[in-house]
Amino acid sequence: MKLKFLLTSLAITIAQASLAGAQKDNHSYPTDQFQKTDSPCFREITPNAGPRVTSGADVFITADFIYWTARQDGMIYAITGRDITANVDAPRGSAKDLDWKGQPGFKVGLGLSLCHDGWDVYAQYTWLQTQVSDNTNIAFDTAGNKRIIPTYFPERTASFNQAFTRTRARWDHHFNVIDLELGRNYFISQFLTLRPFVGLKGTWQDQDFNIRYTAQNISDPTSINVTDKIKFNQNMWGLGIRMGLNTGWNFIENFGLFGNLALTSLWTDYDTTRKDRVIQNNGANNSLLFNFKFDQNPIHAILELALGLRYDVWFSCDDYHFGLSAAWEEQIWVNHGRFVRFFANEVQGNLYLHGLTLKARFDF
Repeated sequence: MKLKFLLTSLAITIAQASLAGAQKDNHSYPTDQFQKTDSPCFREITPNAGPRVTSGADVFITADFIYWTARQDGMIYAITGRDITANVDAPRGSAKDLDWKGQPGFKVGLGLSLCHDGWDVYAQYTWLQTQVSDNTNIAFDTAGNKRIIPTYFPERTASFNQAFTRTRARWDHHFNVIDLELGRNYFISQFLTLRPFVGLKGTWQDQDFNIRYTAQNISDPTSINVTDKIKFNQNMWGLGIRMGLNTGWNFIENFGLFGNLALTSLWTDYDTTRKDRVIQNNGANNSLLFNFKFDQNPIHAILELALGLRYDVWFSCDDYHFGLSAAWEEQIWVNHGRFVRFFANEVQGNLYLHGLTLKARFDF
């Protein structure tokens, strides 16, 4: 009887100790500003990192100001440094590219924090419009030895009676993207969070690339008798699978460092055209020399990277959350540009986007 009593007492003591240990483990999870829910009554492997508000619709909105530079491979429109004088070394020249510069744009987003296991859905629209140009002029000499080499148009003249001395190029790019994500933000340590996500990327874009080459008559320097105009147009839309990982490190209260990565496989539909027009004798002769259209459906890879700092604060009894962040973003759209050279195969160029992003987020 005594042995039975001792065994029963020992079993009760072990059970109480195990329960106390389990309760202690539950409270060992982080409860800082990113976890605004009550401590769970069960053991969570990856506690929800939110951010969530105490009571509300669990809806959040975002607004971004972006100042990005968009540039694309294969846009060199002319080369200098040619001299056809016999037994004379040509001067040093250079490849003439567009004057790439930053342009303002924006992003807007809407999200919902789901009740199931801390998941969230988020949709974001990005808009950016780029207009860049450049021009090149060289001094005309009466012998016509120095001249510009067009990269998108061969020198059509068999003799040396005409020399290209002036050229101008302009690129207009309209960039529209919608990203849809399903993700979950959770703690893997007291100050480190991860948010893996999967979703879709949709885009529609339009590019116009116009080049103008002007040739002067060697025998009459004051006359401009040949102008070649080239007009490229590229319309495309695409849809693909997107996935990635967002990371966050909170080094002091309310402040943190974050880094984001996303990859996309994008199916696209391209409509590409090119028209070359030749104007002679100061406009007396105007003819369409080349008229081309090409449709294709390639699959592109897209890489997105971001690194920045953020600040988060809760107010009104934790019923609302407000966050600010500043980041440097980079995107690579592989083989995105598909302008076609004259009498050559298509030229595929990567599209690069990079610049500053300022984001504001509000949860309610």
